[in-house]
Amino acid sequence: MARLRFMQAAALALGLTVAASAWQPATAWAVPISKAAQGEKGQFMLEVDTLAGSGRPGDTDGTPQSAAFRAPQGLLVMEDGTVYIGDTGNHQVRKLAQNKVSTAGGVKFFTDNFGNPQGALNDGSLGESAFNEPGGLASDGQGNIYVADAGNHAIRKLDKAGKATTLAGNGVLGSKDGKAGEAQFYYPQDVAVTKEGVVYVADSLNHLIRRIAPNGEVSTLNALDVDGVEVIPGLLVNSGGYRDGKLEQALFNEPSGLALDAKGNLYVSDTGNQLIRYIDFAAGKVSTVAGSAPGGKLSRENGSIYAEAGFEDGAALQAKFNYPRGLAVTSEGGLLIADSLNHAIRYLHDGQVSTVAGNSEGVRGWSDGIEGRHGLQAPSAVAVMQDGTILVADSYNNKIRQISLLELPERAAGDLEARIIISSKGKQSEMKALVQQGRTYAPVRALAEALGYEVTYETETREVKLEKDGISVALSLNAPSAHITDQQGKVTKIELDAIPPVKSGTTYIPVRAVSELIGMDVQWLAASKTAVVRNPIHGSKEE
Repeated sequence: MARLRFMQAAALALGLTVAASAWQPATAWAVPISKAAQGEKGQFMLEVDTLAGSGRPGDTDGTPQSAAFRAPQGLLVMEDGTVYIGDTGNHQVRKLAQNKVSTAGGVKFFTDNFGNPQGALNDGSLGESAFNEPGGLASDGQGNIYVADAGNHAIRKLDKAGKATTLAGNGVLGSKDGKAGEAQFYYPQDVAVTKEGVVYVADSLNHLIRRIAPNGEVSTLNALDVDGVEVIPGLLVNSGGYRDGKLEQALFNEPSGLALDAKGNLYVSDTGNQLIRYIDFAAGKVSTVAGSAPGGKLSRENGSIYAEAGFEDGAALQAKFNYPRGLAVTSEGGLLIADSLNHAIRYLHDGQVSTVAGNSEGVRGWSDGIEGRHGLQAPSAVAVMQDGTILVADSYNNKIRQISLLELPERAAGDLEARIIISSKGKQSEMKALVQQGRTYAPVRALAEALGYEVTYETETREVKLEKDGISVALSLNAPSAHITDQQGKVTKIELDAIPPVKSGTTYIPVRAVSELIGMDVQWLAASKTAVVRNPIHGSKEE
């Protein structure tokens, strides 16, 4: 397993190889990603929140907030909204449905000296079945779930009753085609299933794409690079390779993510090459659709078995990735990419790669919040809910995260007035703004109450007071200033650029001042004359 250890070292020494997942496009879509609202700097406006997982490694079932995972690395969304999770470190398949996390497959037979669960291989019903580092998940549309059981070097199947069977592979690593029980794989990390029941396998450490026919026959679709790389003097490692062109001659380097598009063709996360590849089955060809491979060659450091990584958006073939993993096709034909060691979710659409979520500099984090104020750690799988919400297996945070893109409410015909949108966790409030001498003002009471503040007016001092969670803001109507009293009683004076105007009995405040006074993020979208007010951080504690 020397090859696997190289992979683990590259993955931040997580102790677990990061796997991926494939998912079929949703039939409903709230807002196409490319049409989502963009902020003042052109960034996608969104909120990242925790859907499930306490952040502490464990295997607890229960409510989404109390449930625990251990480096989850597979995701699957069913038509009814049920979410299945490849809980890799717990060697289980978990299920999130009706606001409850439960175990769908895999039992914990024993643990090591450090208390970490150990995997096994066993078919049977829930309570009998066992997995070993399950990763990518897929469904055949009939309610059956296919599992890339990486540590068992096998492809498993969970039927609707929860019974696990071995579809192909026998628990022994190798590279062998033939009948399902005789075939061999080497750490397969993902699967994709067609409506005809064909199963494609990312056979990662064999550097191959495999095919399992409905009759169980296993075949290999591409070639294998036999040259290898001498990582240290005297140690030659089978490193995979890179070659586009005819499918049977194409080379991959640790493919770990698969996704079928509407045409039935296959996107591949060519992880070791830092590329996204595309298999056109009708043409019998493989092409590179994202990632930089100048002159058809990849740059490697001496002794490295991987291509050089990077982080760059822009034209698809100039973009750079850092161990891309899970993939998901969207209804507009785009491709979401879990860019694991950039700690980001990227998006390929119309020949351009952009960053949807995560730190734009590839820095890991753990907070929930809006764009630029949240963090991910080694995201390894992505999926899309029916309402357009993006789900992420945030592996090293031991969580399932959700990304909600901001969609501005439609205006009535002829409505050109400035407006204010308050957005929080998918819910929106809208109110009219006051524009005066080039400044945009928000009605204080409506704004503050929408954000959960209690509002009072002191007649003697002519101050509007906002109070919430032990924090008080006193806004003077006599001077361009406000005073903030924190939970410890410390008072801070804030100078405003204008005295709050009063119009028809309503007090207004400069929208930009909202950021200083109560810590909100404020974005002015000039094209739609909309000010968007949001809480920038939903949770900042490191778990």
